Amino acid sequence: MNKQKTRKILSLPKDTQNIITNFEIENFNLKWNKNPNIKIEQNKIKISFQKGKKNISFRKQDEYKQYYKRTFNFIKDLNIEFNTLILKPKWRLVIGLGNESIYETSMTLHHIYGIPYISGSAIKGVTRSFIINENYNGKEENALLKDSIFCDIFGCPKKSVYKENRRGKIIFFDAFPIEDVKFELDVMTPHYQPYYSDPSKNPPADYYNPIPINFLTISKTKFKFIIGIKKKDNTLINNNQYNGTTLLNITNDFLIKTLTEYGIGAKTAVGYGFMEKI
Repeated sequence: MNKQKTRKILSLPKDTQNIITNFEIENFNLKWNKNPNIKIEQNKIKISFQKGKKNISFRKQDEYKQYYKRTFNFIKDLNIEFNTLILKPKWRLVIGLGNESIYETSMTLHHIYGIPYISGSAIKGVTRSFIINENYNGKEENALLKDSIFCDIFGCPKKSVYKENRRGKIIFFDAFPIEDVKFELDVMTPHYQPYYSDPSKNPPADYYNPIPINFLTISKTKFKFIIGIKKKDNTLINNNQYNGTTLLNITNDFLIKTLTEYGIGAKTAVGYGFMEKI
């Protein structure tokens, strides 16, 4: 696809540009996913709507703590027991890299607040995967058939230690930044693009041209992680491995190990997504 055709596809309709030029849109999600006229520069993001020589630049939001407080107040109103953790990336964090986007790469952004966040389902999934890999050599069936604590945390099917379908008792909430997000521009350079597109016709040969692809990362930004449980379910556990502690505290320890030793998000194999406690 030639550059001229690509530009035509990625341009907003002229009447739409004329309308939105008169407004200052602060929601980063709208600008990232709905307006393709985005310019990314090293260590900063510059987004502008083009109309002749006039630009309306993206103004970084400073309301992250307010967004978190709304979520936190909602959790307190649930009348449950919960633990909170504050962590930040040791280096860089990549979330939602493969999400559907008008670009080649993407980022998980809250559809209302427009800010980066880590979904509760992603946190739950990576914690579950960590336990299976670390304690059961990657064999999920062993965790389900041998570990009642695993089933209590995440839930289980009929073929499990409880021999019945059960819902998990731990609630994994979305993790929000509690300060201004620090974006960093990064780049990956696939060398075998034709091979990835059609392996049956193209070998992974060195004579293909490398194609740099920019993507956004988050660095040095504090996130607050919250897990909760109904009070009636958070009783003391009496067994040889977890004697005298609660299911919430057990999950909290697993979560810390997952985020600091296993990482979260994309490209953890090359150092992205590892967190450290504050």
